[in-house]
Amino acid sequence: MGGYVGIKNHLNNNNPTSDELQKYLHSIEVGIERANSIVKGLSEFGRSETSAWEHCNIHSIIENNLVILQHQLNNNIKVTKDFTDQEPIVNGNAGNLHHIFLNLLLNAIQAIENEGKIDIRTYTENGSIKIEIKDNGCGICEHDLPHILDPFFTTKDPGKGTGLGLSIAHSNIKKMNGSINFTSERNKGTIVYLSFPAIN
Repeated sequence: MGGYVGIKNHLNNNNPTSDELQKYLHSIEVGIERANSIVKGLSEFGRSETSAWEHCNIHSIIENNLVILQHQLNNNIKVTKDFTDQEPIVNGNAGNLHHIFLNLLLNAIQAIENEGKIDIRTYTENGSIKIEIKDNGCGICEHDLPHILDPFFTTKDPGKGTGLGLSIAHSNIKKMNGSINFTSERNKGTIVYLSFPAIN
């Protein structure tokens, strides 16, 4: 960051006329901010399961994961967010929550072969925080859907999945008195429905 500031001060003091240099500086600044965001997001994963539970903002956790997964999204997948205006605060372990959403978002990304979209919606209902993650990817076969939370079950190609991600996420969701459900249609996409008790 110090090098960036030094270059910026030098250019400002010498009244540069090159718009291109300013664009380079802007790119550096954006890169630094993105790197800082990724480091901040990754630090949330370090909170162990034995850490005391705390009030966690679901929106912040989703945003952290989207920053971390930015390289996976590239320009091929459009993410839309329809977030509630109310702060979606739940009581839980921040590290576990980050792993839950990382797994669900990564599954949605990997279900999209080329171009596609992921829609994320949050809302409150009857004292609960509701989250929907919808993708227009390959979907899940009807006969596989009842088994996707089973340990070691996977629909991915050999070597591309352990079949433990959703099982572990499900276990952590239950510890928070939450729930997870799915609807899916082959070649049309999947919707994940999450619910957690809200903290007023």
